[in-house]
Amino acid sequence: MSPLRQLALQFTKDQEDANDLVQDTLLRAYRYWHKFRPDSNLKAWLFTIMRNTFITCCQQKKRERRVIVSAHSADLANSPLNSIANGAISEDLQEDIWTAVTQLMAMHQEAFLLHLAGYKYFEIARKLAIPIGTVKSRIFIARKELQRRIIR
Repeated sequence: MSPLRQLALQFTKDQEDANDLVQDTLLRAYRYWHKFRPDSNLKAWLFTIMRNTFITCCQQKKRERRVIVSAHSADLANSPLNSIANGAISEDLQEDIWTAVTQLMAMHQEAFLLHLAGYKYFEIARKLAIPIGTVKSRIFIARKELQRRIIR
């Protein structure tokens, strides 16, 4: 039991969680005792069960933390009415950025501005009647060109 508790504590970094992990490990070992081979190493078998149990628990917690957002609430969250201007960018830098955007080739500028306005790639492709790969390419080229012009 002591080596199991030590390993569990290394995994969880919390005494209560470590105790729960040891308990889950022993429960699974009991449940699958028929799969244990008497000529194998019991300690290694239990450590493997513990490691797999810990990984499974972490994956479940990760899935539980995901928030499912309805399309309507996502639209509200992305609405320009709900956005706040970024005061961290100086007016000079904003002017430089806008000047660089206006100097882009028309086809790159159009796709980039639509993307900047919040349109998805497929929406831009439909709106401009071009393939989605072309949209991605134009936006990529626009970004690289803006980086080149602004960073100098």
